[in-house]
Amino acid sequence: MPGVYQNFAWGGCSSYEDLTLSLERQGNPKLLRTHHLWLRSCGGIWTSRLRAGPFLATEDVPAEWLDSYKIKPSDVARPVLPLEGTAPLHLRTLHAVEYLKSTFESGYAEFMVLLLSESPTALATCPFRTLQRREEDGENTIYVNHCANIAHGSPAIHDGLQELLLRDYGLLAQRTGNVQYRMTTVTTQRGAPTLQTAEVSFDVRDSTQPMLPVVEASVPECTAGQLGFSPPSVNLGVHWSTATSYADDGQQWQDGRAFQVTNTSAQTCRLGGLPDVHFLIPGAQPSNPYWAGDICRNCATTLFQPRESRWIDLRPAESAHFLVAVTLLPQRLANNCTVLAAVDLKIGGIRLPKLSFDTADCGQIAVSAWRSGAYDHDPLNLAYNRQRSLQQQHFQPSLANVPDDCRKNVSDETGMPVMFLTRGDLEWGLATHPGALDKGVPVTVWVHNRSDRPVSIFTCMDVENYLYSAFDVLDSSGRLVLTRQEVEKGKAGKGLAARIRGVMACDSNIDFPVPPHSCISGSLTRPSPFFTMRLDSKYAVAPGTYFLIPPPAAPEPMQTTPAPRSGLPSSGPILPVTITP
Repeated sequence: MPGVYQNFAWGGCSSYEDLTLSLERQGNPKLLRTHHLWLRSCGGIWTSRLRAGPFLATEDVPAEWLDSYKIKPSDVARPVLPLEGTAPLHLRTLHAVEYLKSTFESGYAEFMVLLLSESPTALATCPFRTLQRREEDGENTIYVNHCANIAHGSPAIHDGLQELLLRDYGLLAQRTGNVQYRMTTVTTQRGAPTLQTAEVSFDVRDSTQPMLPVVEASVPECTAGQLGFSPPSVNLGVHWSTATSYADDGQQWQDGRAFQVTNTSAQTCRLGGLPDVHFLIPGAQPSNPYWAGDICRNCATTLFQPRESRWIDLRPAESAHFLVAVTLLPQRLANNCTVLAAVDLKIGGIRLPKLSFDTADCGQIAVSAWRSGAYDHDPLNLAYNRQRSLQQQHFQPSLANVPDDCRKNVSDETGMPVMFLTRGDLEWGLATHPGALDKGVPVTVWVHNRSDRPVSIFTCMDVENYLYSAFDVLDSSGRLVLTRQEVEKGKAGKGLAARIRGVMACDSNIDFPVPPHSCISGSLTRPSPFFTMRLDSKYAVAPGTYFLIPPPAAPEPMQTTPAPRSGLPSSGPILPVTITP
């Protein structure tokens, strides 16, 4: 029986604005919220039990229910069904990636819009009947639109295109991940009412998510005084013949530019991640000269694909570059566009000379991460990805290197292990899989008993202790990634004589027997409290490629701090993992 919650009253008539559905036996998660319901009842409200299978709109209401309420079949409203051959509605979003709300100054103000295309007559009378949002975690919210009295008015309609501001209906995305929207409306087709639906989805990200890991490094970050622009920027796209071009009717264009900086100093410095760029509006007030829209951070466009976000050591006379792309709509939609004049690039908060960027933008502006070297005319990463793939092939775990006793245990749930340590009769290993940073990147333990007798291990003393001490994390350039506690203690940019890995809290020390010639492991899809940890919960990582390696042997007593580690090892166990935004 589902749990249904509302402001319920017996006797007289009552109106209900909201309804929430949850499953009472699963920690009371809210599966469905219905807003703007406008349900009026002058008696009891009947709720059926759950039934397996989809709802059948053609099914009759059970006779025993009709009899119990003394009503006739004609008193029950019949649902409107779609007519065969009816063309679907077209629902789309302005941006393929949206961001959760942040500070006003950041530009991320949750301006989420759906664009609906249907006949102007239908739009003017009722743009939709229901609008449903499904979040990444499965929660659904439905807004019921009572079109006889549209709550938020009718937005402007241009050539059958209407903007639905999700803020108006309380349907802004609330969580990161993929969010789906489903709309229904009733229009007249061939003289009869018919149900029409449309769906769209997009990714939601957190604009405060870090773009770079915190690493141990002796190379200082670049300053504005060390960098200069050269050569001139390179045009991407084919619509730069005039300062402000607009797309042809029915089309959407993207134009962009590649910008390059060179280290003009005599010292090596480092930069990386997302460039700190700001777009100037011509004729704007000096107190507020910048475009206030949101930047799509290292997003895919038709002009370029995301770059690997990593730290770059920029030696004297060496260069690095980044890419920028804008979206151009037809001029009749120019009210959605902003004319731009130039780009300000800041390094360490200091502004470099202005970069020419005379164009218009009608949506998000996409900015890539920095890439080392001069602009390589490879914006789609075709040659770059091939080269990176060849470089990293020998790092990939192989079933041939898994102990014979363990191979039958390998699955998507357990991952492909890399054995890191042999201690007595036991071999200890680790496995992981690619994951999104906001969902957590799991690392799980494998234990192989290679002896002829059972061996016991303890969840706290053995397994958790191993997870805390079994590996170091290197970024794609081979720099040591700091633990979160090292970051808190200000260790960034300093050589570490010993790692700060935190204190293991042993709440439960359970004995696990490992049978002879067998393996046990944790799960990457259903993490256990003992055998699996989140890499991002312990280490200051960001989206990118990382390598887990055994820590170095305990160093001899030293009077000076060791030099920061740099470069990937040429031998020994190494476990790669990719973290996505």
